[in-house]
Amino acid sequence: MLGRSAALLAFFFSPSLAKTGLLSLDTLSSFSYVDRFVFVATPELSGDVSDLDSERSKYGQIEFRVTYAEGSSPQLLMYYDGFDGWSSIYDSTLSCQERVALAPTGADLTEISTIVKDVSVADPPWTGRGARVAEGFIFFTTDHPTWFFLAVANCKQEDNPSCFVAEDGSTSGYCQGPLLAEVAYNFTNGEDPTSKHFSYDEAGLRELYIAFFVFQTMLCFYSRAFVKTQLLALNKYHFTVSLLVNSVGMAWLSHLFSLVYYVTYAADGKASSTVPTIASFLFNLADLMVIYLLIFLAKVSAGSDRARSGGAGG
Repeated sequence: MLGRSAALLAFFFSPSLAKTGLLSLDTLSSFSYVDRFVFVATPELSGDVSDLDSERSKYGQIEFRVTYAEGSSPQLLMYYDGFDGWSSIYDSTLSCQERVALAPTGADLTEISTIVKDVSVADPPWTGRGARVAEGFIFFTTDHPTWFFLAVANCKQEDNPSCFVAEDGSTSGYCQGPLLAEVAYNFTNGEDPTSKHFSYDEAGLRELYIAFFVFQTMLCFYSRAFVKTQLLALNKYHFTVSLLVNSVGMAWLSHLFSLVYYVTYAADGKASSTVPTIASFLFNLADLMVIYLLIFLAKVSAGSDRARSGGAGG
């Protein structure tokens, strides 16, 4: 246990990887941030840890598949010392080796021989280059909600004769290399199907949007009924009222898209960038209508004040 959190029994073969995140790297930088996740508090490890298929679903875990260029030696790194600890690593002038040394948990993917196999990748930017694949999982125990930051580094190169790594981890020569890799990953939180794909900081969002959608639906029905039975019947359905009613409708559509997004995400953990964008656009449009309504009301009020002032002066 390190910092009351730990990565346990890492890097066992995982045949079924749900690609809920995919990061393509083609950069001269030797260190790259991948993603972050908050794991919830988990039970103490019990039973025979060799039977991981039945045990690991209880815990927070990362499933991964890393495809990387031959001749490089990428490492998968986990940091869980909080935001301050991560900021001191990410927003710093530390060397690649220093960042690797500060990772509480890490793995040299080239040394996980049981889960590495040679493959050939023909698509750009891999054209003419061989590649290797490492896949597996890491699961975690923690007694409190904990931020985990996932990164990948290439701090030494197998085909570089000037790079020498000593037993104590120190290096000499030029050991930092570019990153040409694809990192597919899937974070999960425990066994509960309604929350397993949600980071702890996102817990309850699906339920929150269900409540938003229900209340917004009620408001839509009420506003439409009021317009039909009161305003239209009295011929008082003014343009400003139309703005307010349409704003309510746009907000309802926004909550609908958000609800679809979170319900779908809860089922498979696959995030869509399109649906939240549409939801945000509709919600901003609803806000814009209310702003226009307030501007019109302010102008009407100012006009009325000028009219009364002119009448008094006459």
